[in-house]
Amino acid sequence: HGKQQGGNMCTSIVARQPDGTIVHGRNLDWNIPAQLRNFVMTIEFVQNGKQVFTGGTIVGYMGILTGLKPGQFSVSIDERGLGGDVLGNIIEALTNSKSLQPSHLLRKTLMEANNYEEAVQMLSTAPLIAPVYYIIAPAEASSNLSRFDGVRYGHRAAEYRDLLDMYKKSRAEGFGTEVKRR
Repeated sequence: HGKQQGGNMCTSIVARQPDGTIVHGRNLDWNIPAQLRNFVMTIEFVQNGKQVFTGGTIVGYMGILTGLKPGQFSVSIDERGLGGDVLGNIIEALTNSKSLQPSHLLRKTLMEANNYEEAVQMLSTAPLIAPVYYIIAPAEASSNLSRFDGVRYGHRAAEYRDLLDMYKKSRAEGFGTEVKRR
């Protein structure tokens, strides 16, 4: 019998750049057979001639491992624990018809959620057959800009007359064009 070693888990990161742009990065360092690594691809999902989302998956697999819904949110699945419990997952899938496979829930969320908040709600409340981490980011920082006031978080203007002037100048200097537009 063998012992499972570390390093089989995925990693995702979400960061806000100084101009307000949100960056969502991830790797797919799951312990998948080398032959399948050549079949990892990005697919554009289109409905009625319009792009709904872009997703990362493996050829022939129905689930999505990473997704981007333009102008709304990005999301990725990270493994939770090493190796998983394949038999337990199969039993859960067979005995609880409401439990979803995590990558199928991600695909459903990308198809159905109209915004970041709906996506968070769907991913955080649905029963799953296996534990995972969903890493989700809004399309841009404007969904939570109240925190970036230049007092506790974010850029602070170097010169200002009073508190209101500091807020205005900090936001004007610290946020990019798209964030200011919204």
